Amino acid sequence: MRRKIQLWLKTSLILSLLDRASSAVYRMFREGLFGWLFSAYPREDAAFAQSVAGSRLRKSILRRDSMISRAHHAIARSFENSLMLRAVGAVSNRMLGLSLRVYGLFFTSFGLYVVLIYLIKRFALSLETASLSHLLIGVGILVTVWPLILVRQPLAEALLESAIMRPLLLGVAGIPREYLENRRVAGGGRNNVAFILGMLVGALTFYIPPHLMLIFFSAAVSLFLLFVFPEIGVLAMIALLPYLTILPHPSIVLAAMVLMTAFSYLIKLLRGKRVLRIELLDVGVLLFLAAFLFGGIVSSSGTGSLRTTAIYICFMLGYFLVVNLIRTRVWLRRCTGTLLVSGFGAALYGVYQNFFGVPETRWLDAEMFEDIKGRVVSMFENPNMLANYLIMLMPIAVSAMLSTKHRGVRRAMLPLLLTYLLCLVYTWSRGAWLGAMIALLLYFLLLNRRTLSLLFLGCFALPLLPAVMPESILNRLLSIGNLADSSTSYRVSIWRASLQMIRDFFASGIGVGESAFRQIYPLYSLSGIEAAPHSHSLYLQIQLELGIVGFLLFLGVLLLFAQCCISYNTSQADRESRVMSLGCFAGVLAALLQGFTDYTWYNYRVFFVFWFVLALASAYIRVGRSEANRDIADSVANADPTHAAVDIPLQRN
Repeated sequence: MRRKIQLWLKTSLILSLLDRASSAVYRMFREGLFGWLFSAYPREDAAFAQSVAGSRLRKSILRRDSMISRAHHAIARSFENSLMLRAVGAVSNRMLGLSLRVYGLFFTSFGLYVVLIYLIKRFALSLETASLSHLLIGVGILVTVWPLILVRQPLAEALLESAIMRPLLLGVAGIPREYLENRRVAGGGRNNVAFILGMLVGALTFYIPPHLMLIFFSAAVSLFLLFVFPEIGVLAMIALLPYLTILPHPSIVLAAMVLMTAFSYLIKLLRGKRVLRIELLDVGVLLFLAAFLFGGIVSSSGTGSLRTTAIYICFMLGYFLVVNLIRTRVWLRRCTGTLLVSGFGAALYGVYQNFFGVPETRWLDAEMFEDIKGRVVSMFENPNMLANYLIMLMPIAVSAMLSTKHRGVRRAMLPLLLTYLLCLVYTWSRGAWLGAMIALLLYFLLLNRRTLSLLFLGCFALPLLPAVMPESILNRLLSIGNLADSSTSYRVSIWRASLQMIRDFFASGIGVGESAFRQIYPLYSLSGIEAAPHSHSLYLQIQLELGIVGFLLFLGVLLLFAQCCISYNTSQADRESRVMSLGCFAGVLAALLQGFTDYTWYNYRVFFVFWFVLALASAYIRVGRSEANRDIADSVANADPTHAAVDIPLQRN
């Protein structure tokens, strides 16, 4: 059947003509200004490798690398021999070597004293601080940990043999198996000491609630894992990002996670256990970061912009963490899977909110859209921000489905994509809808030239669209540009005032953040729109905050990013790297398209996801190039053993 369909497609006159027209259009773009502009990255092939091998350039690079390497090794040795690192290593070895019996005795004693403290506070002292939850926590600890008293197995060995913890630690968190295997030997441990320590810590619950003590234990373990494996910090940030809204200050918590991961990476870098690679795109991002810093310091609101600037800079550091820590294909897949699964939870909650919750109505013109009961926000406080988050993830999910060879992954991606789509619809964000449609269209055009033929055929189906599309969605789309909609007229009024502000602050900008905007905007606002938090346009806001220099730097970053992704997509790289980097590119593009009608960086977490996806695309390209360079170097080395070291300069970007 499949062969018959392929034969019919080849012999069909209409499809043949469409295919030729598509090829001509693609050839025109590839050989024209577009192709020249987005294919400026030089391709590294075997001929280049052969020319570098044995040349003066290679010798000078090797000499420079040798000098840098000696200096780096000297710094690494000083850190390795430091008292702090040796103490941390000794404690970690000791803790992983302790038997489960020791931990069982500690937590049993802790749970007993939690219960005892509750009884004393409740019945002996009649204190109001005696909460029933404290009693339940103590009983829960006792019920959970008492079986550990019977086990003398070392903790490291138990983790390796656990059917639950082994896949979580080795598969999800990416902890090397060797790390636990080297610490399987029991280190002893005194049972009486463990029991006494549990008593002392349990007694502290008279002053500190037991749930805070448990949080402290969990935080201590998490910080230790982060210190040893900073890549876990990258996973934790993107996994927890949507759900941090349950905390009082989610952006501050996320910023703290970024800084802790950066500190851990820096220590690893100084110890010689991680690397730092800088490419042209990284330089562009760094300059744009500097523009944010300058815009925060010279802001018209004085110190009011410093907090916003600090968060922006901190979150942009996440870009450099991703491109320097996520440097293997396994870690790329791990990061991508974490991003998509985390987003699935947020989207699922948004769908639940539409059917069983109370959707928000304050962002909706109830008179014009009577058939829409409200807009879902999930965990992003604003439907447009949720929509922007979803449209960045959708092309990545499509790429994951198209690039994988595992049927199970493909089957899992389908319900995930449908949930994304359904939640996106219930945000009722017209800008996000358009951004997603245009970005996905461009994605498929870049992925396969036959998409243009299908697009031509699809034009004949447009008259049937009103018959199959729900009326509420169609009315929402047709309302784009309608000034009778209060949301549209509100935006247009703010845009007009913002353009007047840009005219007066074209060169310098007004400074970063909401405080600077609210201080200047009332002087230019139109009647009836005196209060606005931002310009409702990403591009207007960047120009307003950072001036023309910052705006041009932002455009430069986008140009370098697009050039890198499109150029790599036209190369002979492996399919997974090409498709996944193109999916990330489409996700960034979708966010940028919505940015014409919304200031999508108003939400700090969405700002972080934007730079995370951009960094993920760059990481896929770098890993793909690195693997290709290794293959080239191996082939050159096999052809001429004297050139076996050619991979040294090639792996430097």
